[in-house]
Amino acid sequence: MTMTDSWGWVPDDGPWKSVPFILATLAETVSSGGNLLLNVGPRGDGRIPEEAVSRLDDVGRWIRRNAPAVRGAISRPEGLRAPLPLGRKVDSDGEHIFVYGTLRPWDSITVSNIPVRRVASVRVLGDARTLDHVAVASLPEVHAGKADPRGELMIAIPPDVANMLVPVIDIVLRDE
Repeated sequence: MTMTDSWGWVPDDGPWKSVPFILATLAETVSSGGNLLLNVGPRGDGRIPEEAVSRLDDVGRWIRRNAPAVRGAISRPEGLRAPLPLGRKVDSDGEHIFVYGTLRPWDSITVSNIPVRRVASVRVLGDARTLDHVAVASLPEVHAGKADPRGELMIAIPPDVANMLVPVIDIVLRDE
């Protein structure tokens, strides 16, 4: 993807893509199991345009804050649904489901078809804070006696988190 309309440097090229747009594209790409190649066209003298430097600085800060949801993350687990992009990673802490907050406004998020009894914690990446949440098992799954019923996880999003630049919610699932 280019930051403007051109792959190379063009004087007065534009418009420049915004940082939220670039991050939303990155989140969509990661949640689909891909890698984003972000083009920077240097000027004729080899310098990087200030507009590109500024955007790369912002994207770099966001990636440092949300590194687990970018580096080594893979596409969402089969069947999980949410109104926002979802990513996944398995590490020594367990299975992580990442919700990328690419759209606004929002005060809650519902993730459907998640194994509700395995939800260990819900937090904001890059922040020590946990988020209030309620997990409700699907009645047909409960009535069928499933040991690991799926259902809905409703997560309350405080205004300061909703106003962050593409916040990432980390849902940690216990092992089965």
